Amino acid sequence: MILKQFKYLLFFLLTFLFGAQSTYAKTEPTLPQNLVYFSVEQNQSFNSLEKEVQPNIGFLKEKSKFGKSESVSAQNQYEFSENFIGKVANAVVKFTSKQIDDYVLLATKQGNQSKVMLGKFEINNPNSYNIRAGSDYAYFDMGPTNWTEAEALVGGSVDEMWRINKKFIDNRKALGNEFYLSHNPANPNYYKGFYKMEIDYLTNPISQGGLGGEIIDLGNNLWKVVW
Repeated sequence: MILKQFKYLLFFLLTFLFGAQSTYAKTEPTLPQNLVYFSVEQNQSFNSLEKEVQPNIGFLKEKSKFGKSESVSAQNQYEFSENFIGKVANAVVKFTSKQIDDYVLLATKQGNQSKVMLGKFEINNPNSYNIRAGSDYAYFDMGPTNWTEAEALVGGSVDEMWRINKKFIDNRKALGNEFYLSHNPANPNYYKGFYKMEIDYLTNPISQGGLGGEIIDLGNNLWKVVW
């Protein structure tokens, strides 16, 4: 009798244990949907597990590549925009031909003369080219107000301002004017700035864009350009 009851008890315990194990094997924990997770069934092999996990890893890798691509694209767009804006900001506005003609007309003083005086401008100095010109020479003088206005139009570009000066020389040369210099072109204290540009243009070979002239010393602090 005792043995029979023991068998029933043992059978009950085994039934309970197998039932609990089966229920545990079929139960999976619930995780938030925004987390990447996987579960292992009781009879699932690691080979099948690797196949299940692999697509998730691939997705994450592709997402990472896409994120990097977006980052590179954004950086390239930023660099392009910055470069473009910099070029626009640094772009030089050029004078029109009419503007140059207008400024040359404004700057030409004593234009009825057949001789031209070029040189350095020196404030309140009798050696300044505009004073040396007296009433016998034509000379170039835009005046501080017009010069500042013109500079502002081209952002202070020396090359653009030189176009006005050069056109003055071309106009006077076309009229057959003689050119004189008020300052020694060989003196490094004077051979600079726009005066240097004038001298170079007057004396450089025609093949190099100059007028091919030669400077001779007349004495008494006066020099002449001859062709």
